[in-house]
Amino acid sequence: MNFTFRIPQWLTRWLLRSLTARAKRAPYFHLAGYMNRWWLVPYTEAGSVTDIGCGPVSPWRRPLAWVMQRLGFAARIHEILRSDRDRVLHDHPWPYLAIILKGGYYEVTEENSLAWYRPGSVLVRGIEHRHRLMLPTAPFGEQPATTLFITGRYAQKWGFFTPEGKVPYDEYLAAKHVAASPVKPAPKPPQKKRRPARPAGKEQRP
Repeated sequence: MNFTFRIPQWLTRWLLRSLTARAKRAPYFHLAGYMNRWWLVPYTEAGSVTDIGCGPVSPWRRPLAWVMQRLGFAARIHEILRSDRDRVLHDHPWPYLAIILKGGYYEVTEENSLAWYRPGSVLVRGIEHRHRLMLPTAPFGEQPATTLFITGRYAQKWGFFTPEGKVPYDEYLAAKHVAASPVKPAPKPPQKKRRPARPAGKEQRP
């Protein structure tokens, strides 16, 4: 269950304005220097001490969020500040949907392919999906990306895929299996092709 589609730019801009402002009232556990995260629909209960801001929402004040919680969904705004530093790929503990609201990123998959996703891109990914993210380069560093991130029900313990197989995330991070060599930076995002200007003084008829 892995596919991608696009939504209109006007809808992307509306989601960025409305959802980002609301989410920033409810901060989640930020990953310093890597990712800032805010709740739109939190988990109904905390799974660890870092799961701040969790709890059931009111069905009267937030009926849509209440329905999403009953169905096992959660939603956050993510501000990605840097690329994944690991050369190896990782999976996630739930299926998810990500909508690029601002900026963009490259997704590296197990086929070692590099796909660029810009604002309006919608990525639907299953629990078997493995990847790592790379932000585009800029003159003064990497360009951050903002996404709407919606998760389904918890399905597995996530981890990193080394040559020896999958290593649970806590074991991997504790053992510091991060590659010693630096990760090659991502290229600049592709530019849209512009149509050549019409010659002055000449009218083109159909």
